[in-house]
Amino acid sequence: MIKIGNNIDMSNYYKPQLQNKKIEDVGCNEKTPEADGVTVCISIEGRNNQEAMTEEVEELEKIEEEKISEKETESVSRSIGVNAGKLARKIAAAKTTSQLRMVIAEIKSDMQEVKAGLESGMCDETELKKVENLMAMAQNKMGQVEDREPTAEEENAFALASLM
Repeated sequence: MIKIGNNIDMSNYYKPQLQNKKIEDVGCNEKTPEADGVTVCISIEGRNNQEAMTEEVEELEKIEEEKISEKETESVSRSIGVNAGKLARKIAAAKTTSQLRMVIAEIKSDMQEVKAGLESGMCDETELKKVENLMAMAQNKMGQVEDREPTAEEENAFALASLM
C-alpha cells in the first residue's frame, strides 16, 4: 500500500505505473507540512520517490493530453455543388424577361463559384456541366418570354419556385 499523508491510499492510482518497475522501500519517516502523519518514501529504480512520482505524473498528463487531442481532431472538407433542380424550377416558373434575368444572374454567380471550386479541387467537371446546361436552358427560354411586368399570379409562382 502506498500512503500519502494520513489516510490517502494511492496504491490503486500508482499500481499500473509501478507494475513492472523495481520498487524498494526506503522507509523514510518525514513529516510533511500538508499531513500530520508519516509519509512513506519509496524509491523507483534508484531515484527518490518525489522525482519518480513527478515523472510518472508528467507521463500520465502527456498521455491524457494525447487522448484528448486525438478525440478533438476533426477534419473539414468543403465541396461546391449547384442546386440544379431549384434553378430549373425557377427557369420554368419565369414568365417575364425580368424574372429570367434574375435567374440568369444567379446562374452566372453559381458558375463563377464552380469555376473557382474546380481550380481549388472542391468540385469536378460535372458541376460545371450542370451550370452550363442551366445557362443554356435559361438563354433558350429568353426568346419565349415577354418583356412586361409579371402578374400577381406569375410573381407568386416564381416566388414559390424560389423557395422550393
